[in-house]
Amino acid sequence: MPQHGITTPTEIDKLVGFFDLTLYNRYTQKTGDLDLLALLTAYFDLTGGIIEDAGGLLIKTIGNASLAAFRGKDTDAGVNVFLSTEGDAWLQA
Repeated sequence: MPQHGITTPTEIDKLVGFFDLTLYNRYTQKTGDLDLLALLTAYFDLTGGIIEDAGGLLIKTIGNASLAAFRGKDTDAGVNVFLSTEGDAWLQA
């Protein structure tokens, strides 16, 4: 079943990317399960908000990684989000 009215091969501008939590394995070795779950929940809340504020969509989280996408008009903002270190700075605070 076609989605969004596209019924033939169509070229669209979209930015899709993965990101993950820097030094995650190091945190897992010294953090309890419940604290680790709280950390991941807060991290994905933060990064999901950053992505959505830039016009993107947080599609899926997989372990400590995420998949996000930005539509054509928001791809420049998406590149800046993927290059941002705001999530890492939050983690180090």
